[in-house]
Amino acid sequence: MSKATFTLALLALLLLPPGADAAKRERELVGTINLNTASLEQLCVLPGVGPRTAERIVELRRKRPFRQSSEVMRVKGIGPKFYRKHRERLRVDGPTTLGWVELERARR
Repeated sequence: MSKATFTLALLALLLLPPGADAAKRERELVGTINLNTASLEQLCVLPGVGPRTAERIVELRRKRPFRQSSEVMRVKGIGPKFYRKHRERLRVDGPTTLGWVELERARR
């Protein structure tokens, strides 16, 4: 298990409320991610981005920072489908605020 994967798994466990029942929770991804400044761990929060893809994003931005979010498609493994799904979350400036929020479902 990579350090990034371990960190994300630990963070997910820490964010759960004590005694929360997994069957009664839903998660929602909220916020935005700055492709030029996000850490490997922050990049891995995006569904479809694993440790290797996150490393590729960092390698590419070192050579030439992203000027617009659509340039993320230059990264091997990221294509138009990924971009369409996440374009509202992708930024090239400003802070990274992306994270999962646990939502309680109403009991029936």
